[in-house]
Amino acid sequence: HRGPLLASEGAAAGGAGETGGDSNAASTTGTGADAESTQTQVGVVTGGAGAPETDAGSPALKQGEIDLAGVKAHFDSFGLFLDARTVKEFEEGHIPNAMWMPVERVLEDASLVFEIEAEAGGMDQPIVIYCGGGSCDASHNLAIVLEDVGFTNLLVFVEGYPAWTGAGYEVELGAPLEYEP
Repeated sequence: HRGPLLASEGAAAGGAGETGGDSNAASTTGTGADAESTQTQVGVVTGGAGAPETDAGSPALKQGEIDLAGVKAHFDSFGLFLDARTVKEFEEGHIPNAMWMPVERVLEDASLVFEIEAEAGGMDQPIVIYCGGGSCDASHNLAIVLEDVGFTNLLVFVEGYPAWTGAGYEVELGAPLEYEP
């Protein structure tokens, strides 16, 4: 039985999708590898490391989503990042060492699943997936595809690349090594 990455598959198609149950069910403490989190039936981390505890001003994270603080902790611990944006957006700037991995690319070349698994160190290892944030649903779509093939610890950075750059964090420029126009 495959459980949904999000409470609503409609979110993958760009719909708002309501979460079922308490979206604040998981609480996390600490950062990086010592952070504890609640696992869902399919093993997707709820909230992830750095999930907001109770900040009345910020929206609660949905199942499998991670905020900027959690993303930074993952980056600092040399975690794997997948950039689901277009190659043009990737060339203009991306999180350092991120793999360019739009969902269409994975759908066209199934061998990339093995490459992602190898880079992550296993299908159960945390992987942060991001796109342009806001109304961009590319990261959620990629997460759903990867969950379907067995990845169990996918963390969607809902604020996306704009939040990363807005925080003043380091970026890399240039085309992905594997890209052939």
